[in-house]
Amino acid sequence: MKADLFSSATTLFLMVMQSPPFRRAHQKDPYFKRLCASDRKPFWNIFKSISSSADFRDLFEAATRRDPEERLGLRHILEHPWLTSEDKLTIEDLRHEITKRYEVVEKAVRYKQDMTQETVIEVEDQSEAIIEMAMKDHEEFEALRVQATEEIGSYINKKIRLRRDLKKMKGVGFTPKQQEV
Repeated sequence: MKADLFSSATTLFLMVMQSPPFRRAHQKDPYFKRLCASDRKPFWNIFKSISSSADFRDLFEAATRRDPEERLGLRHILEHPWLTSEDKLTIEDLRHEITKRYEVVEKAVRYKQDMTQETVIEVEDQSEAIIEMAMKDHEEFEALRVQATEEIGSYINKKIRLRRDLKKMKGVGFTPKQQEV
């Protein structure tokens, strides 16, 4: 249940802020790491260009705590001031906001459809150049790998020969002198 509420809070963030709060809920994710820190100001500084109320920030932080035992339960979420306050969108404001977001998506779809064949050809030419560069890099890497493998092999063989020679020398009564430091 707590994981579902965490996911719901993340979805709510996406809807309100129009941006995902983090890429992955993992300590290696820089956004998630800031959200889990005791001082969450660095996390909210990332989104400072997007207005959000203190109540929303409080609800999101409480529902996405790193430790599931510290997260708000469903009853507390439903009673949270952000959900119970009188300062809510009217139906008309909600319709306007949804229409505005729909238009942004439609504009992006039209833009993608309006790409000309010339742009596609240009991208194909760039792709060929990138593939050529990648092949050259791969060849250089392979040459370096072979060289490193040979050098390591040579070093290991030298060490083996030295140990074998040292064993032979010890077998005939030779003991190397310890060098003074």
